[in-house]
Parts: sequence; C-alpha cells; structure tokens
Amino acid sequence: MRYSVVFKPSAERGFRDLPPQIQPRLAHELASLSTVPRPPGCAKLKARPDFRIRVADYRVICAVDDEARIVRILAVGNRRDIYR
Repeated sequence: MRYSVVFKPSAERGFRDLPPQIQPRLAHELASLSTVPRPPGCAKLKARPDFRIRVADYRVICAVDDEARIVRILAVGNRRDIYR
C-alpha cells in the first residue's frame, strides 16, 4: 500500500532554495517515500519522534503516520542548518 507524501510549506520552500544540482537527487528520494516510508539508512531522531534521511550533505526530516499512511516532510536543508 502506498503512502501519501505531504510537504509542510516551510519544507517546500527549503527544497526550492536548494542548489539545482541536488534537487533531482532529493526529489528521487522523496518520491520513493510513497512506497518505502522508512528507507534503508534512515534514522530516528533522539530529540523528537521524527526520522532523518541523508542525501549527500543534505537532510530530510519527516514524520511517518502508519495509521493514516502519510509521510509528512517537515524540513529539508543542509546538514549544518537542519537541526537548529
């Protein structure tokens, strides 16, 4: 069964502000979340109940709701800025 991928407005703005060469790589990872909401290599964050997905020097913070089958993209950005 497929999951819906929903962006928080600030995460969508963060994605659009990324360098053009990284956007296709991240878009591919985000599209795959609809079939595999917790891909290999994703990690649960210690400070909150969300997950982190790494793509080069960039991170995607997401929350997975298994009952509603929704993956919420909460933040997208460079690793040095994403956890602040």
